[in-house]
Amino acid sequence: MNVLNGTTNNLTDGTTYATSGEDQKGTFFSEGQLIFMGTGTLNVTGNYKHAIASDDYVAISETNLIVKSAVKDGIHANDYFSMDNGTVNITALGDGIVAEEGYITINGGSITVNSVDDGITAAYDGTDASITPYVLIKGGTIKVTTTGDKGNAIKSTSYTSIGTADAVTLNVNGKGAKGIKTDGDFTLSAGTIKINVSGAAYYVTADADIAASAGINCDKNLAIKGGNLSITNTGAGGKGISVDGTATISGGTTTISATGATYTYNSSTTSEAKGFKSDGAFTITNGELNIAATDDGIKSETSVTVTNGTINITKSREGIEAPIITFDGGVTNVTSTNDGINVTKGTVSGGTESNDGSNLFINNGIVIVAGSDAIDSNGNITIKGGTTIICGPTNSPEEAIDVNGTFLVNGGTLIAAGSNSNRAKAMNATSTQVGMYLKSSAQLAGSSLIHIENAAGTELVTFKPKNAVYSFHFSAPGLVKGTQYKIYFGGSYMGGGFVGNSSGWGLYTGGNYSTSGGTLKTTTTTSTTNTVNTITF
Repeated sequence: MNVLNGTTNNLTDGTTYATSGEDQKGTFFSEGQLIFMGTGTLNVTGNYKHAIASDDYVAISETNLIVKSAVKDGIHANDYFSMDNGTVNITALGDGIVAEEGYITINGGSITVNSVDDGITAAYDGTDASITPYVLIKGGTIKVTTTGDKGNAIKSTSYTSIGTADAVTLNVNGKGAKGIKTDGDFTLSAGTIKINVSGAAYYVTADADIAASAGINCDKNLAIKGGNLSITNTGAGGKGISVDGTATISGGTTTISATGATYTYNSSTTSEAKGFKSDGAFTITNGELNIAATDDGIKSETSVTVTNGTINITKSREGIEAPIITFDGGVTNVTSTNDGINVTKGTVSGGTESNDGSNLFINNGIVIVAGSDAIDSNGNITIKGGTTIICGPTNSPEEAIDVNGTFLVNGGTLIAAGSNSNRAKAMNATSTQVGMYLKSSAQLAGSSLIHIENAAGTELVTFKPKNAVYSFHFSAPGLVKGTQYKIYFGGSYMGGGFVGNSSGWGLYTGGNYSTSGGTLKTTTTTSTTNTVNTITF
C-alpha cells in the first residue's frame, strides 16, 4: 500500500456486514501481507471489528497511519508486525497492535496507542513451538495508554527486550493492569522508559487470587543493563517490578515509587505495595536503583546480592528482605519504618528468638541503614569488611541490631546506635576484630555526636545519629587490645562530610573533631585478651 505524499485518505466501514463466505475482519483487510509505504496519511475507522487486519503480516516502512477508532483492535496481524519509520496513532476498544501468531519488532518511527485492553501484544499461547511471540523494541518513540482491568501496555508470551535510544511512555489505569507483562524474560539495555500505573489490585473469583497491578511483571528472568527506567504505581497493593525468576541490574538508573495502600480482600488474602519483588535471586552489579515503597523496598524469596552500584531506599516498611543478603561492594542506603534489613526464611514468627539459619554477610561496600530494627536477622550476621552505619530507634523494645543467631565482626568498620532495650546484645565473643558495645544511662540527642579517640587524640570514629539513642556497637581495624580510649558525647565537627553521602546523619569523614562543647563520658581500656568489650557509663 503506497500512501502518496501529500494525500489524505479515509476508510470507514459500517457497523454490520452482509453475510459472506469471505473473511470480514476489518475495514482494511488482506489475506496476504500488508506493507505500508509512502509519506501520505491514511485514516481508518473500524465500526464493525478491527480497523486494519491481515491474515499474514503487517509492516510499516513509513506512512502516517491513523486509526481514529476501532470496535476491536487497531492493527491485527496473524503473523508478525514490524515498523521501521512513519507514524502510527491508534484509538481502539480492544487491543492497539496485535501479532496473533508471531512477534512484534519496532525499529523506528512513532507509535501512540489508546486502548481499553492491551496496547502492543504478541500473545500467542498455542502449542506450535516454531512460533516465538516476542516484543523487540530497537528504536522509535512509543506512548501507550490502556484503561481496562488487567490490561497491559506491552505484552508478550515469549520475551520482551527494549534497547532504544528513544522514549517509551506507558500509562495503565485499570485494576490489576501491567505496564509490561511478559511470560518470558525481560531485558532493558537502553532508552528512557516511563511507566505510570494507577490501578488497584482486586480479587479475581475465577482465579481465586488477587490480581495486582505492576509496572513490570516478568514470569522468568529480568535483566536491566542500561537505560533510564522510571516506574510509578499509586494503586492499592500495586508493585513496581515483580519477577518470578532472577533479577539482575548491571547498569542504568532505575527509579521505583510504589506508594499505594495495602489491598485487603479478607484477613488472610492481601496485597502490599512493594518496590521490587523477585522469587529468584536479586543481584545488582552496577547501576543505580532508587525505591520508595509503602511496604518492602526489595524482597527476594531466595537472596539479595550487592556487588557494586548504588541502592537508595528512601521510604519503606522493610527495606531489604531475603533469607540470604550479601554486600560485596557498592553503596546501599536504606530508610524504613520497621526493619531496614530483614534477614529471614519466614519460618520464625511471634517474636521468638530462635535461629532460622538465614544469613547477612557484609564483606565490602558501604551499608547505611535507619529503621526501627535497623538490622533484624532471624539467623546470623557476619561482617568481614566494608563500612556499616546503622541508626535504630530511641525507645525499646526495638533495637539497632536484632539478631537471633551469631553476630560476628571479623573486619571492616561498624558503627551502630540504638535504644536502651534490654534485648540488645554485644557481638559474639568469637569475633576476631576488637569491638565495643557501649551502653549509656543518659540519652545522646539526635543533634549531638559520639566521638572515640585514643590516648594520643587520634580519631577512631565520629558519628551523628539520626535520632536520640542510648547504646552503640563500634568496631574498626584501628581498635586494638589493651589500649586506652576516650569516649565523648557532643563537641563539633568541622569540614568533611558523611560517608556514603548520607543526608543529615551518619559517620563523619574528611574533617576535624573538636572537644569544645563536648563531654568526656568515660576513659576506658580495652581487654588484653577478649575482642569484645562491654562498656557502661
